[in-house]
This record gives sequence, C-alpha cells and structure tokens, in this order.
Amino acid sequence: MKLAELMGKLDRAQRGRQFKIIASIVVAAISALLYTALVVKLNAPNADALDAAQMAQGSATTEALRSTIVDYYAQLAQDTDIELLLAAVFGIITLLALAAIWVGLALSYLGLFAAVVIIALPLSLIPATAGLGKLGLAVAPLIFIFLTLLQLARLILSGPWPVFAIARNLLNEAVRMKISLVFIVVLLLMLAAVPEALNEDQPLRFRVQQWIGYGAGLGYAVLAMLTVFFSAATVAFEQRDRIIWQTMSKPVSALQYLVGKWIGVMALNAILLAVVAGGTYVFAQYLQFQPAQGEAAFHLTTSGVKTRNEPALMTVDRRILEQQVMVARVGREAKQADEMPNFGEDALDRAVEDRIQQILLNDPSIGEPTDRMYEDARREYLKIVRERYRSVAPGEVRQFIFPDLDNKHIRDTSMLTLRFKVNAGSNDPAALYRVQ
Repeated sequence: MKLAELMGKLDRAQRGRQFKIIASIVVAAISALLYTALVVKLNAPNADALDAAQMAQGSATTEALRSTIVDYYAQLAQDTDIELLLAAVFGIITLLALAAIWVGLALSYLGLFAAVVIIALPLSLIPATAGLGKLGLAVAPLIFIFLTLLQLARLILSGPWPVFAIARNLLNEAVRMKISLVFIVVLLLMLAAVPEALNEDQPLRFRVQQWIGYGAGLGYAVLAMLTVFFSAATVAFEQRDRIIWQTMSKPVSALQYLVGKWIGVMALNAILLAVVAGGTYVFAQYLQFQPAQGEAAFHLTTSGVKTRNEPALMTVDRRILEQQVMVARVGREAKQADEMPNFGEDALDRAVEDRIQQILLNDPSIGEPTDRMYEDARREYLKIVRERYRSVAPGEVRQFIFPDLDNKHIRDTSMLTLRFKVNAGSNDPAALYRVQ
C-alpha cells in the first residue's frame, strides 16, 4: 500500500463515528487511571524518588532533612487543594484530547507527537543540543492546543450566514498566509523558549516575575502586531488577487464583509490569547511549587520548618512571591482624621465672586465675566482649598486614616505598601525632602 493511500485511509478512520466513540472511551479511561495512580503515589511517596528529585533540583537539602521532607510531602499530598489542582489539569487535558478526537484530528496529532518525540527527545539528552530538544518538546503541546482551538473555532463559525463564512475563510487564511504564519510561529516558539532562559540561581520570585512579564508581555505585543498586519493584508491581498470580486458577487454587503473579517481576526486573537494565557498560567503555577531561596522543598525551610499558611515563618523569597507577586492588589486612598470643612453654597459663591473681582481688578481688559469664568474660578478655588487643607507645614502633624486595613483577609501587615507623592517647593528632582 502506498503512503498516500495509507494516509487517506487513516484520515477516513479518524473521522468515523465509531473510531471517535472508541477513542473517547479509551482517553477517558486512561486519564482516570493516571489521575488515580498519581493521587495514590502522592499519598504514599517514595523516599528514594524524593531524594533523587531533590538532588536533580540542586537543592541544599542535608541528610538530616530527609525524613522531614518525606513526611512533609506525605502531608502535602493529602491537601485537597493539590488534588483539585491535579483534577483540573487532567480535566483540561482530557477535554482537549476529546476535542481533537471529535474534530477528526486524533491520529494526526498522534503522528505529530510521535515525530516530535523521535526527533526532539534524543536531542534533549545530548548536552550540545539539549536546548533545541527541550524547545521542540515544549512547542509541541502549544501547537496541539492551537490547532485544536482553531478547528473548534471553524466548527463554531460553520453556520450558513455570510458573516460566518467570511470569518471562517479568514481563519483558513491565517495558517496559509506567510505574514500571519510568521507571527504565529514566533509566538509559539517564544512562549516555549522563555522558560529555558530563566536563571535557576535567581530567587524564585524574580523567575516568576520574569516569566509573567516576558511570557504575557511579549505575547500580547506579538498579537498586537499580528492584528495590525494581518487585518490589512487579508483585505489588500484579496483585492490584489481579485478574490474579493467572487465574494462581493454573492449576496454579501460591504458591512457584512467587514464584520466577517473583524470576527475572524478576533477569533484568531482569542485562540492565540488562550494559548498565551494558558501557557503563562500553567508554568507560573509550576514555578510556584518549586523551592524558594532558603527552602528545601515547597513551604519547607532548610531548617525543617513548615511554613504553609504561616507568613511569619516563610522565607523572604516565598513570602514576597505569595503575598506580592502571585496576588491581586487592592488600593485604599487615605482619609484625613479631621474631615475637610463643608462649604455652604452662599459662602462658596461669595468666595468665587471675590476671586472674579480680583481677576477683573488685575486685568480690566477682560470685560464682563462669563459663565465659563465663574466655572473656572469655582473649580480653581476648590482645588486651592483642597491642596491647602491637605498640606502639612514643617513641624506640623496631620493624621490620615486608611479604611478596611482590619480586613480579615489581610494576614500579614508587613507586606502593606504606602505610596505617597511629595509636592514641596519647586519639586526639584535633585532636592531631598525629609518626611517622617
């Protein structure tokens, strides 16, 4: 049998309903068995395997900590949060695998992964080509997720409406046109290469910050350039190749054409954004469970102290990571203990009138005051009063109150940050102002 005939036969098989049902059952069963086996292994960790893992990570763990680490991992494995996290990971992977099966790409992906493993795995074991091999192993799952989501988007846009047809055609163009294909390849390679560039000797919080900054920031930058160039190219190239003549000869209005193009570009952006966001989140979570500086294992210091849910006992690296880097920040504006006096309308009008009269006295050429002058004078007067009220003279003491700092969710007040701006003198950046 020729290769082309074999490929055609396999393609017809992977698109058959019977194959999809059997493959779905097999994938679900394998996923359940792997998850169960992993949970069982976590609840009964092997000491030798843990020691080997510590040595592979280059940990400074001493022999005296060996039994402590084993016991700690056993307790950690019983944490329901860990099992829920594993369940979520296995669930997402299973859903992606089922999606690949039901869009008719299961055997294609198996062939792709087999080729990647055959080529990249030996390269990753050779020191001279280890980086290239790891890059290949990292980019393969990203390609799998991208192609699966792309096919799902095509199915969603398979409706009989002209707008959906134009959007679906644009998604097909995205993997054919060089200008979009270059951006997509660069994005996937960059997302796979950044983790390898992180320095393991740096504090863990720096590595997480670098990954989030470079992984998400550069990803969004590539997506922005892709949107601009691809949006312009898809219309311009259709005009150049006269494809637009065939489209507009159909019952399609100019508005439907533009809306269809916009939906297609946004769908492509949503797919790539999901890949970037998912990859950034998963690897950030992986880094979070690595030992921080001063730790022998996750939330276990080199002296054997367990620091889970104990901010006061955490190492500086772990505490900053979990309470500044991996959290959402909430800002509270300061309020003064003595509230600013509330002006009555009559008093405010008299003050504004006096200010207008002073302006007219200084510049008689202005003429009759207008409503706009009264509004500006009122706003300027309130600004001056507010700034004067908030000013603190040398030697003066003023009390400020920050609401909601007694919130029960704030467990460690040492991580609170006070931000203020000194507005003094000419605001010379070279001048030093002592604030106490």
